[in-house]
Amino acid sequence: MKRFLLVLCCLGGAQAQFSAPPVGITVKEGAAPKLEVARTLAVQPAALALRLAPGHSAGMLTFSVLSPVNAEVRVRASDARLTPRQAGDERLILSANTLQSVTLLATAPHSGVLSFLNSEGQVVASAPYTVAAAKTVNQSLSLNYSPSSSRASMNYGISGVPQSPLDLRWNASVNLSVDTKTGQVGGGVGVNMSW
Repeated sequence: MKRFLLVLCCLGGAQAQFSAPPVGITVKEGAAPKLEVARTLAVQPAALALRLAPGHSAGMLTFSVLSPVNAEVRVRASDARLTPRQAGDERLILSANTLQSVTLLATAPHSGVLSFLNSEGQVVASAPYTVAAAKTVNQSLSLNYSPSSSRASMNYGISGVPQSPLDLRWNASVNLSVDTKTGQVGGGVGVNMSW
């Protein structure tokens, strides 16, 4: 027992150092994919559209492109108000059969056409696009008919779209109803505001 305590005391007072062998990772670059000349290109979705957010004068139009071959293409807009986020970003390197996301900066509401050119300068795809202004109002319309009560009704509503979190919220509605048996007309108007 004394020997065991003596060994423990000696071990406890000694400081051991351990060193692990250095670990390194070597990255070998694979061969870059061989690029072919694109002859076709799919642009998705079919209708490219962006509505600017309330209170914003610019926004990002995002869509996807798909090529059947590894290829380099360039995207060009018919209007300078739709541009790459940085100069030179109009060049796309596409991997075969892989959806690639593309984002362009829209600086104002407008419409135009995007053209996609292959490495020989030929247009291989085009897509119309629309950049719509921010909404200032929302509208709704509903029509109802109840055979059991013989009443037909129409309701129209309109509400403001706040341009900032500090804006007043408001909505208004008009309701019109008709008894189809008697021809009696009724209705009402409502206005609601919050802040």
